[in-house]
Amino acid sequence: MNAVNSFEDKLPDKVLYYLEKHWQKIFLTLLLVSGLALRVLLAEKIPLWNDEAVTANVARSLSENGMPALPSGKEYWRGFPYILLVSISETFLGHGDIATRLPSILIGTGTIALTYIGGKELFNQNTGLVAASIFTFLPWQLAWGIQVRMYVMLQFLYLTSVILIYRIGEKAKARDILLLALTISIGMATHRTAYILPVIAAGYLLGVNMRSLNLRKLLFVFVPVTAAFAAQLAYESYVDLLNLLSYHPDNFSYYLDWARNNNWFFLVSSVLGGFLSAKKNFRAVYLLGLATIPAFLVYGFLVDYRNIRYIHFMIPIVSLLAGLLFSKVTKIGEYLPQISREKFFAGALIIVLAFFVSGSDYSYDNSVYRPYFDHESVYDYISEHDREEDILITQWTSSATYYYKAPDYSLQGGGYIDVREEYSYEGKNVYSGAEFVFEASKLENIVMNSSGWLVMRKTGFLRKPNATQSVIKGGMREVGDFKHMRVWRWDHRGRGGAVGE
Repeated sequence: MNAVNSFEDKLPDKVLYYLEKHWQKIFLTLLLVSGLALRVLLAEKIPLWNDEAVTANVARSLSENGMPALPSGKEYWRGFPYILLVSISETFLGHGDIATRLPSILIGTGTIALTYIGGKELFNQNTGLVAASIFTFLPWQLAWGIQVRMYVMLQFLYLTSVILIYRIGEKAKARDILLLALTISIGMATHRTAYILPVIAAGYLLGVNMRSLNLRKLLFVFVPVTAAFAAQLAYESYVDLLNLLSYHPDNFSYYLDWARNNNWFFLVSSVLGGFLSAKKNFRAVYLLGLATIPAFLVYGFLVDYRNIRYIHFMIPIVSLLAGLLFSKVTKIGEYLPQISREKFFAGALIIVLAFFVSGSDYSYDNSVYRPYFDHESVYDYISEHDREEDILITQWTSSATYYYKAPDYSLQGGGYIDVREEYSYEGKNVYSGAEFVFEASKLENIVMNSSGWLVMRKTGFLRKPNATQSVIKGGMREVGDFKHMRVWRWDHRGRGGAVGE
C-alpha cells in the first residue's frame, strides 16, 4: 500500500484525476491493444490447417474470378459473408497468412469491445470489463478466434443479436429492430447456428412482455421471425435442418469431459454467476440462458458430429456470466476502508486473469484447443527441392493447394476419412480437383512410374491399410523433420527400384 501511495504522490494532479475518472476506458483500451497484438502474433506464428485453407482457397477464387468456388470448380457458398471479407482483405493486401486472417483478427478484437458493451448494458460496467478481460486472454477463444473460418464472425453476430434483443425488450427503437433483422439474416448466411436466433428473440420478447400485455412490443417479435423466414428462402430451410437432427447423447459427454479437463473454472464461474445474479438481473440472465442452453443441447444431443468449434459462439456469453460472479466478489472492497473499490477491483482482476491463463500454451502445439499441423514448412521445403515433373500426393489437399499447388492425387482409405459424396465432385476431390487413390495397387503403379512427393499427417499414416503402408515404406524415402507431418520423396523414372535422389 505504501508503494502505491508513493507512486500516486508523484503523479501530477491532472494526470491522477484523469486516471481515476477514465480508468475503465483506459483499461478497455489496453485490453484492445493487447488482444490485437496477441492475435497478430499468433496468426503469424501458427500455420493454416486444412479447414482454414478451404476457406482461404474459396476466398482467393472470389477475388480472382468473381465466384466463390473450390479449386475443383464447385461453387461454395457456405459462410459467404465471411468469405467475402477474406476476399476483400486478400484483394488489397495480397496473399499471406496475416492478410488471410486479418478479418478474423479484427472481428475478434472488435468482439472484445462488444463483450464489454454487452456486460455494461445488461449488468454494469465492472461486469463488462471482467468479461472483456476473460474473453481477451482465454486460450480457447484465441485458438479459434484467429482462424480463417466463419466461427469468429458467427460469434460477433450472435452476441450483437443478443444485445439488440435485450435493447428491444427494454425500449424498442426502429433502428435496433432493423439492425436485429439484418444481423440475424447475415448470421444465418454465415453459419447454421444462427438459425436459432429468431427463436431466442421470440422467446425473450414474448416472455418479458406477456405480463404487461404490451401489444406494441409483442409485434416486434414478428420482425426477427419474418427475417428468418425470408432468409431461409435464400440459404437453407428450417425443414432441411430439422431433417439433419438425430440423437447422439455421446456428444454431451464429449463436451462435458473437455470442459472438465480444460475450462472447468471458466464454466463453473459462469454457472455460479448466473445463479447468484438471477434474482436481481432476471431479464438479462434469462436472455443469456436462452442464448446458450438450447443451442448447446442441440449440439450436445441432436447432431452427428462434435467439436469445440461448434460451441465457440458461446464464449462471450459465458464470459459475461463469469463476470457476474467476479463483480459480486469485488464488492468485498467496499468493506476495506484503506483501499478503494477500484484498486481492489483492478488487483483482483489481475489475479483472476493470471489464474485463467496460467499454464496456457499459446503456441498450441498439439493443443486441445485446435489442430496444429505445420503444412507451411512442409510445402516450403517441397517448393525448394521439387522439379517440374514431380507429382504430389496427399490426403489433406486444401493445405497443399493454399501453400504450394493443387495435388495430383488424393490418397484415401484407412477408416479415418473414407471418401463420401460430399468430398467428391465429378469423380475428383472436391477441395482440389485431385484424382482419388483408394487401392494400394494404384498407388504402387503411380509411384513406380514417376517422381514426386507424398505428404501425410503422422496419425494419418498409421491409419492407412498395411498394404498402403508397405508401398510407402518400400517405394519411397522419408525426408525432412516436421511437426506432426511426414514427407516422402521418390524417383522411379526409368529405373525400377532406387528411391529418392
